[in-house]
Amino acid sequence: MAITVDQKTLTVSVDNETVRRLTEGTDFQRGINGLAMLDELMAEMDRDIVAALNIPKKQHKRFLKEMAKKRREILKKAHPPGIDADALKVFCDEL
Repeated sequence: MAITVDQKTLTVSVDNETVRRLTEGTDFQRGINGLAMLDELMAEMDRDIVAALNIPKKQHKRFLKEMAKKRREILKKAHPPGIDADALKVFCDEL
């Protein structure tokens, strides 16, 4: 996945492989790929936030684990439009 976000200009760049993963395959495959990409982008932001807290490593890991659970809850409740229902269930409940 090669998605880059420029915070200053609020632009996003996406590579060809990422576009292919989001546009080809079954609804389920596209849904899983889209959710995985969103989750990874949110995880990067979470890591940046926790790194800035300057907390002990044990707490750092616990926070990241809790934030991962919250990301799944957020994706389940406020998923992007058009996401396959089975993909959403598998991604949020079983991973």
